[in-house]
Amino acid sequence: MSDETVQPLPRKITSSHTLCADKSLSFHLTGEERSLLPTNNNNGIVKNDIPEEFRSALKLYRGKEYEKAVELLEQCCDYYPPAQYQLACMSYDGLGKTENHSLAVKMMKEIVETSSPNYSVLIPCAQYNIGRAYYEGFGVKQSDREAEKWWLLSVKDGDVSGCIKAQSILAMFYSRRGEETTDFKKSHYWHQEATANGSIESQATLGVMYEFGLGVVKDKESSFKCFKSAAEKGNIFAMGNLALQYFRFKMFRNSLEVARKLVSLQDTAQLSRDTDCLEAYIKKGISLGLFLYGRCVEKGVIEQLMEDGEELGEQEPPVYWYSKAAIMEPDTAQYMQDLVSHNEI
Repeated sequence: MSDETVQPLPRKITSSHTLCADKSLSFHLTGEERSLLPTNNNNGIVKNDIPEEFRSALKLYRGKEYEKAVELLEQCCDYYPPAQYQLACMSYDGLGKTENHSLAVKMMKEIVETSSPNYSVLIPCAQYNIGRAYYEGFGVKQSDREAEKWWLLSVKDGDVSGCIKAQSILAMFYSRRGEETTDFKKSHYWHQEATANGSIESQATLGVMYEFGLGVVKDKESSFKCFKSAAEKGNIFAMGNLALQYFRFKMFRNSLEVARKLVSLQDTAQLSRDTDCLEAYIKKGISLGLFLYGRCVEKGVIEQLMEDGEELGEQEPPVYWYSKAAIMEPDTAQYMQDLVSHNEI
């Protein structure tokens, strides 16, 4: 991607974040909290104080059966805080129930304001979601200043106990050009922290920052390593950039191999939920794949593979793939067309 589009934060984040690395499954009840459990609950509390209905709700959530998940979460949210947290996230995003941003923010603030030390695993992610609400202006009055404040609380100075999603989002927040908060050095710092703590979204963005020298010295080798590592872990934005890197190196078969994985992807909203990555950059990654697939068709790469015995079936002309790239993400497709015009790809 160009240095003008290095993952600045979109105004609508559209990324449903529950808890970093399923912290809810490491949550334990205090004695006082345990006393609040219903005495005639048939499901009871099992393994590590986790209600069976909560475990079942998580499975339903992952299986996209959101309405059923909400029903189970509502059964245990009064005495099991992670269920309250999960319900707040789903309420904010309208999953399984009508969107209710004000209620979601209220529930998140209740978690943040609790005095129980056991809430410590929930609080950073709740702070992230409150920051998201202020940034998007849903449920509260829009305020970048408030969003930044809540995200800075959430990241916990980059410690792994902080919210990793917030570290990545804060980095994108600082990379918005033309804003008072624009600071690429801060952006690079927080992307590094998030990457070290496991964020593949930040690792992909570091690839762009190294490629164009944003907040750091240009380093093509580091750029490629970031794209390749994040792509191997499933980041779609990184996969698109890796396909572009391969194409520029004239490694056309490698480029096609990655592009082929991208061209069949369609439901970007669901992909955002599945990968906990921003939908805007999922679209950019897929658009790159679509355009590069068209370039591979135009270069005769696919024809050569078919001659070598691979069964790829009947192929659409290059313009078909270019058009799909433009529909998926117009700015990315235009950027790629500019590279073609300048004989860069």
